Amino acid sequence: MKMFKKTIIIILTLVLTMLFGVLSFAEQSDTIKEEENQPTIVEIGNGAKLIIKKGKFVKQLSFVEEQKKVSEQIYKETGSKLEAKTGMLKYEPKTSKEIELMATSAPTKEAPNYPFTGNWSGTKNSTYTKYYFKQGDFDADADGVFDADFYYKDGRYGGTIAAEYNHDTKKYEVRAFTDGMEYYYVVLKNQASDAARGATYTAYANIY
Repeated sequence: MKMFKKTIIIILTLVLTMLFGVLSFAEQSDTIKEEENQPTIVEIGNGAKLIIKKGKFVKQLSFVEEQKKVSEQIYKETGSKLEAKTGMLKYEPKTSKEIELMATSAPTKEAPNYPFTGNWSGTKNSTYTKYYFKQGDFDADADGVFDADFYYKDGRYGGTIAAEYNHDTKKYEVRAFTDGMEYYYVVLKNQASDAARGATYTAYANIY
């Protein structure tokens, strides 16, 4: 009788062990399936991205689609309709501490004339434009890569444009339209390893 009870206990133990093993495997399988269903986003350059799901190509997010999303985010967060005619829009607001660490101060006077051209060659890190400007076109270029941060006259952030390389002029360029920013200034951020060279900017007042 004792032997029979021991046998029953052993059988029940084996059955329960197998049952827990099956349930655990099923749970792991569900987790694996769930992970497999998660899309993978692969950047392929020039702002374009590929969406891969289950090892198969699903969709390509074009540069235009990505830029549209960034433009919508900038408008939602800042009210600015900053347009990048040349360059890549980015939303990268700076903290007040980062702004305080800049060597120069934000401009307090409007440009005396338009178009106004300034030179920012020699900048190692970043610099403000000499004046603030009326809404309109803003062009900047340099021999090395750079970003242009746009700010409202009162210091509110309005968006960023990363310079684009022009193979014809051999320069990095930003061509912007500051729609929605009545008055603005720009922080030009040198991203090259050396001080900025051949670096200029020109602001045009909106005549439309």
